[in-house]
Amino acid sequence: MWFKMDDKFHSSKKLMKIPKRARFGAAGLWSIAGSWCGEQLTDGFVPKYMLDAWGPPPSASSALVDVGLWAHAEGGFQFVNWSEYQPTKADVERDRARNRERQQAWRERHQKNESDANLEDSNEIRERFEEDSSEIQGSNQP
Repeated sequence: MWFKMDDKFHSSKKLMKIPKRARFGAAGLWSIAGSWCGEQLTDGFVPKYMLDAWGPPPSASSALVDVGLWAHAEGGFQFVNWSEYQPTKADVERDRARNRERQQAWRERHQKNESDANLEDSNEIRERFEEDSSEIQGSNQP
């Protein structure tokens, strides 16, 4: 999966409200957490244990909450308005199911039955052999 990031995030009002000394760390955390949420299909929930694993500056998560990019949630943080900008787990699973069905239908339409394929191959070989044999027999006649 992937995580959508506005190409103007670097100058967004919310990000620019974060003090300069904390801005880069907060933006990095926001980006990494968004990528992780997209991959894990958490609908924007960031568990605290992931912050412990990533080791962002202590002020980063607080800064994201203070400017309204994140909200406190039980056991971690939640991206604000995740489903307005990112596909939800339900969206992704629905799209994946549709793709599986579409691909399976294509495979079924284009799959040759093994025995039919062998029969077609043997008929083609026999026809070529008969043509080649006729040519050879014709060239051997006086």
